[in-house]
Amino acid sequence: MATKTKGDTGVIQYSEIEANMRGAGLDYDTEIAVLSHGLRNSPPCVKINIDKMKKDHTFYLSHGKSYDDEGGGGIVQIGTELIAQLVAFQNIRAWFEKDTDTYPKCAAIDERPTTQDPVSPRCSECPHSPIGGKCKPKVRLLLLADVEGNGDFADHRSHSLVPCVLPLPPTSIKHWNAHRNMMRNTGNKRIMPNGIPLVMYPHKFTLLHAEHGSFTWGEVITGIVRANVNSVDMIKKLVDLKKSFDPVMSGVNGTDYDDPGDRGSADNDHPTPDDVK
Repeated sequence: MATKTKGDTGVIQYSEIEANMRGAGLDYDTEIAVLSHGLRNSPPCVKINIDKMKKDHTFYLSHGKSYDDEGGGGIVQIGTELIAQLVAFQNIRAWFEKDTDTYPKCAAIDERPTTQDPVSPRCSECPHSPIGGKCKPKVRLLLLADVEGNGDFADHRSHSLVPCVLPLPPTSIKHWNAHRNMMRNTGNKRIMPNGIPLVMYPHKFTLLHAEHGSFTWGEVITGIVRANVNSVDMIKKLVDLKKSFDPVMSGVNGTDYDDPGDRGSADNDHPTPDDVK
């Protein structure tokens, strides 16, 4: 019987694996549980690096804190533009009682509270929900991003395509809503009377420099790559990928609110819409 060596790219013999496990008295489910234990299931997060001097803000991909953060091991630089497929999006809200809290005191997804003891059963009736209040809104985008920036999604299995999350800051929500309205009002009204679905095109996210008084921040502008209509294979890929985002979509945590000012910090370099009106 042939022995597989390190680096072998041959076909995995699943029947052989199962037979050998049974022969050794091992249980498949138990071994898979051991394999999965302790693994980080949440996808990496797209963040914005604010350059106050050059005003040339950039996107980067953060895989979370790690031992080699000083060497940039947990960071992948993307650039001033991000090309990505949209898997899904959610309107989220959160109020962190302390800046150091990992989980919010109260949170909601699409206006439905997700915490056990919400301040109010409805966000619309909560005293903290108005603009400038303790509870800050965001739009959480679940993406399949092209981290190499070539915008080529022809090979949907490419290693450069990374599932990730982009939490849009409050000042970018107006641009996202404008993009959605544009898609609703685009296209042949006879064939698609309600516009073009967001899943049909790759999206392009660019950064607009903004400042007001001592505040400096970057606003995310959303558009589509009109030259590339998504293939059937890509659309199926996005539908399947949405299932893997289920753990992320069920709640709100600290990774969604990890930018300066997100939790009411005095060091606020990313203002709310109330700060700049």
